[in-house]
Amino acid sequence: MRFKTIVGIPAATPANATFNGPAIPIGNMTALSSQFVVAGATTPSSTGKIQVSDDAPGDGTERGFVPTNWSDLPLATIPIAANGVFLTPVVNVCARWARLVYTYASGTAGTVVANLHAQGYGAG
Repeated sequence: MRFKTIVGIPAATPANATFNGPAIPIGNMTALSSQFVVAGATTPSSTGKIQVSDDAPGDGTERGFVPTNWSDLPLATIPIAANGVFLTPVVNVCARWARLVYTYASGTAGTVVANLHAQGYGAG
């Protein structure tokens, strides 16, 4: 079993903006979780979530391919209502791609960083 941590939202991303992380290939990974860290924000009200896609590249290679169809992973959305560290629960997954999404609702300033954690048998 392999465990991998991937930066899904880079450090110093503004916490007062909505941000979709990059597409991360997760082939052969069977479980995902994520961690969002918010710092320096004033009364933040946001959500963090994992989205997945099963879009397939037409030529069979993932290099340079960007999925366009995304779905929220059930049970992998968390409210963020303060500065701190927020974890999504571990969820089973069977998809080609994942990304982290930070959705801003209110509050000012601050930053957010988020990591995707994947466990499974291969690439990812």
